[in-house]
Amino acid sequence: MNQKPASPGAVPHVAQIDALRGLAALLVSLIFHVHYVLGEFRTGPLDGLPVFTWLHDNGWTLVDLFFLISGFVFSHVYLSEAGLREGVTFRKFMLARLARLYPLHLATLLACAAILWFGRPATWDTVRSDLYHFGLNLLFLQESGLNAGYSFNYPSWSISVEMICYVAFIAAALRGPQLFHRAAILLMFIGAMMTMGGDSIAAHIGRGLFGFFAGYFVWQNRERLSRVPAPVLVAVGVAALLVPSVGALSLGTFLCMTLWPALLLLALRTQFLCTRPFRWLGDRSYSIYMLHAPVYAAINVFVFTGQPVDRALWPLVSGGAALAILGLAHVSFLYLERPARNWINVRFGAGSTAPGTAMKVSAPV
Repeated sequence: MNQKPASPGAVPHVAQIDALRGLAALLVSLIFHVHYVLGEFRTGPLDGLPVFTWLHDNGWTLVDLFFLISGFVFSHVYLSEAGLREGVTFRKFMLARLARLYPLHLATLLACAAILWFGRPATWDTVRSDLYHFGLNLLFLQESGLNAGYSFNYPSWSISVEMICYVAFIAAALRGPQLFHRAAILLMFIGAMMTMGGDSIAAHIGRGLFGFFAGYFVWQNRERLSRVPAPVLVAVGVAALLVPSVGALSLGTFLCMTLWPALLLLALRTQFLCTRPFRWLGDRSYSIYMLHAPVYAAINVFVFTGQPVDRALWPLVSGGAALAILGLAHVSFLYLERPARNWINVRFGAGSTAPGTAMKVSAPV
C-alpha cells in the first residue's frame, strides 16, 4: 500500500483507495446517471460500446463498491488487532461522520428543492419532493424504510444507508473485537437476505450492510490476500462478469463477493493511482457524487424545460455537464466540504479520530 506520512498517532492514508473511489464516482456520475440530463433512461452518447453498455445497465452496482470501500476504510482507520482505536466514542465517531457528510448533503438537498420548485427533469417523474421527504432528508433517513421511494437529491439514498452502516459499525466495535467479528458475519447474512425479498428499500439497506462488512473482512485478511497473484484476481473479476445469473441475490451483493474485492486488492498494488490527478479525483469524489444530479437537473429544467434532449446534442450536453460537475466539485471541496468539516470537528470536539484527518471516508454514492 502506498501511504502518505501521517502525524504521530494518525492512521496512514492509502492513496489508491481514494483513487478507486474517485473513479467509481466518475463512472456513476458521468456514465450511469447521464440520463438525468439527457432525459432517456439508462443510455447515453457512448451506448453501444461494450463497456459503456454494461455501465448503463449495471452501473448501479458501483454503489456496492462504495459500500465495500467504506467498510475497508473504517476498519483500517478505527480497528486494530487489539480492538477499537483508543479514545473513540460513539459521539465522536458519529460527529465526525456528520461533519464529513452533512454540509454538502444539506447544500445539495436545498439545491434540488429549489430546482424542483421550478420544474421536474425528464427522468425524475417518481422522485418525491414533499415536505415529509424533505424532513427525512434532513435527518439522513431518506432511505430508511420510512420513505416511500427516492426523493430530492436522488443518489443520496446511499448516504442514508451508509449512516445505518456507521451506527452498526461503531455500536458493534465498542463491544470488542470478538463481538464485532460475529456481528459482521450476522449483518452480512441479514444484508444478503434483505436483497432477496423483492422490496427495493430493504434491498438497498441490505446491499449496504453486506458490502460494508464485506469490506471489513477484506481488510482483516488483507495480508493473506496480498499474496494472491494478480492474474488470479483478474480471473475472479472476469469470471464474475460472465456468470449468467445470480438468482434472487442482488447483482451488487454478488459483485461484493467477487469483482469488487478483486478490484480493490488490485488497486492497492497499482502505483499510478497514487499520482496527482488521481489524488485530485479522490479528494473530490464525494462532491462529484453529490453534485452531479443537481447539475443535471438544473440543465434539464432550465435549458430544456424538463424535456428529453435531442440525440444530436447528447455529446455536447453531456460533455458540458461533465465539465460543470468537475468544476463545481473542485469549488465544493475547497470552500464547503473541507472548511465545514474542520469547523464542525473543532467546534464540537470530534477531535483527531475522524478519518478525514488520516484516511478519507468513502462517498457512496
